Amino acid sequence: MNRKHKITARINLLLIGVLFTAVTAASIYAVTAFNSAILTAGNETAEILSDSYTQQINAAVGKAIYIAEHSAGSLSADLWQSRNTQLQDILTEKLTSVAKLSPEIVSVFYLSDREDVKLKDTISFHGYDENPYIYVKHTPDGYFATARDADFRISEVDFAFIRKNRTLLISDPFIIRYAERDVVAITVLTPVEEGNRLSGVLGFNYLLTDIEDLMNKPFGKLEGTHLILLTDKKNIVFVSGKKWISTKRIEDYKGEVRQLYDLASRPEVLVSDFNFAFSKRMITFPDKSAWEFYSFIPRNVIMKNLLDNILQTVIISAFIVLVGLFLLMILIRKKLNIISVIESQILHISQGKLTTIQMPKQNDEFASIIEHLNNTQSVTLRIKDRISLLHKGNLDQYAHAPQSETETMLEKLRTALIDQKQSYESEKQKAEIQLWIRRGRFEAANAQMKSPHNLEELSVNILKTIMNYSGAYVAGMYYYYNKANPPYLQAIAAFAYNDVKHLKRKFTLGEGLIGTCAIERKVIKLNNLPESYLEISTGLNTLSPKFIYVTPIIYLNELFAVCEYMFPSEPEAHVLDYIEQLSVNLGGWLDTAKNSSESEEHILQSERLANLLREKEAELLFKINTLEEKQTLLQTHFQHTEKTHRTVEDTLMRVEFNPDGVIISANSQYLKLMGLDEKQVVGKNVMDVADEFQDEIRTMLYKVRKGEIVKRTIKRRARSGELKTILATYYPQKNLSNTITSILFIGINLSEYSNE
Repeated sequence: MNRKHKITARINLLLIGVLFTAVTAASIYAVTAFNSAILTAGNETAEILSDSYTQQINAAVGKAIYIAEHSAGSLSADLWQSRNTQLQDILTEKLTSVAKLSPEIVSVFYLSDREDVKLKDTISFHGYDENPYIYVKHTPDGYFATARDADFRISEVDFAFIRKNRTLLISDPFIIRYAERDVVAITVLTPVEEGNRLSGVLGFNYLLTDIEDLMNKPFGKLEGTHLILLTDKKNIVFVSGKKWISTKRIEDYKGEVRQLYDLASRPEVLVSDFNFAFSKRMITFPDKSAWEFYSFIPRNVIMKNLLDNILQTVIISAFIVLVGLFLLMILIRKKLNIISVIESQILHISQGKLTTIQMPKQNDEFASIIEHLNNTQSVTLRIKDRISLLHKGNLDQYAHAPQSETETMLEKLRTALIDQKQSYESEKQKAEIQLWIRRGRFEAANAQMKSPHNLEELSVNILKTIMNYSGAYVAGMYYYYNKANPPYLQAIAAFAYNDVKHLKRKFTLGEGLIGTCAIERKVIKLNNLPESYLEISTGLNTLSPKFIYVTPIIYLNELFAVCEYMFPSEPEAHVLDYIEQLSVNLGGWLDTAKNSSESEEHILQSERLANLLREKEAELLFKINTLEEKQTLLQTHFQHTEKTHRTVEDTLMRVEFNPDGVIISANSQYLKLMGLDEKQVVGKNVMDVADEFQDEIRTMLYKVRKGEIVKRTIKRRARSGELKTILATYYPQKNLSNTITSILFIGINLSEYSNE
């Protein structure tokens, strides 16, 4: 018994020594790993904190940018349809509605750049007296439209920049007095366009209260953290807990925050030697300006939080170790069979099992005790290696297969971490794709707003945006003229088409890829095209597309156009999804532009017809006046001619007969001289009436039929038998075709003069 007790005491001392050695080695390793964990956790905490704050700051400023761009687009549409007489009221109403969009908007103004606009009130600022101006101010008491006491900020340089580049502009933060306190604000300036010309500038002062509250909220467990937000000109926007230094230059500020900024700005400062974990982020805005964000977290705070997190694990582990030691001491004090109990306990520990152990019959097994201790040490080392790899983020397959339940659980943990990492990467990729598509659609919408009513300009702007954003190096749009006979598709917008050899610009339905896509109304994809399929000549080389994408543009079940894109290789699926999604929007935009173009054409045609009608009306009125004047002259001439005719009829003899000599009519002077009445001569041949002078009459008729005027003195016998002397003239009468239709005889009685 004494010998066995001695052996038991030695084993007890041996176990205590082994345990002390293991605890010492684990402590040294834990201290080293703990220092590394503090450094890594501090940097990661600073990075996460910076990402969170910059996203919220970007969202706050992005809200102001969205309001500015949306309001400018809406105001542009209203101004396009307004008249100058309505402009004052429209601007007042529109600026008031903009001021009500957000409680952060404290004043809104509109500066007109149109020479034909004359507003009631104007205000002088920075030398732009000639530009009409209207202003709406938002106070806690309401909204007021005025043109005086404006507190906006715009310089000649800013105004010229907007007029030249037609882009949004954000000012540096400044202090503004609002609701009886000083508040940091920015001025957002946005161009307002009417078609392709600049109508004016819409601007508003936007309070940065959301960012101020964000920068000054309590940090909770991260007590002692410092945040700095600067402009790219090194002006302070906000410093956490320092409201009174906003808008000042960081170089002019003296204090702990300035010291932290100087240390963080020095590249030679080592992260491990810096008492603060820090991170820097740049926040970039659409006008190319940027803000700098710095976060500084004390490492001792990070260490305290990390210690708090692992404290429970340490306590639980210590409790388990103490319980094991307590049980071990009880088992050692047992009788001779205690060695077998220790062996069995070590075996169960090495296997990771906690079960009730039965006392064995054999107890002199020192060799097996050493073996089990070695197994325990081996398992502990493997577990340590696995934990070390997981701590370092190494999720690769471990070299040795699991040999215990603990190692199996660690292997399951590694597999679960790999699955979570892959799931996170997949979701991140999906989110990035959706963000990419959303950003592309936003750029396309901006391009559409530049010329929403002009079909050709709209097509060029949209196609250029899609081409640049999707990576295509050739793009074309073929508009469908469905009212033509036969219908056809004509290219109205194209990029890089001039460099493509043998490329048509007009297609009928069913002709080529364009006509086939139009008649089938389905997307056509061509991949892995041969080198000789199509050549594109550039200044440096000759390229061949490997992928062609042809898509119909359909809106409300009506075909508007067909778009064709050529890529150097097959694009990713989300690029084609982006083009397909925009095809739906493009159909609506083309329909709007088409209706606007047709409406404008109808208005212009109506104006042309009205002008033509006015011209014809004036011409008709002139002709009516001319005809009335001619009618008056003709009536006067007719009256004079009739009077002359009556005088001739009363004075001279007149006889009219046809070219054959048949008498058509004779006046009273002739009948009276010849002693005949009208029935005796009308319808009779002149040679029968004067039969003794037939030869003379036949000669006369011959000459007159040839167109001659015959004048001579003739003799004619009256019914009384008296021979009369007459001075006769025979005139040929012609119609419009210069044909002789009758002969007019004019005679003067010379018998009276002959007697005398």
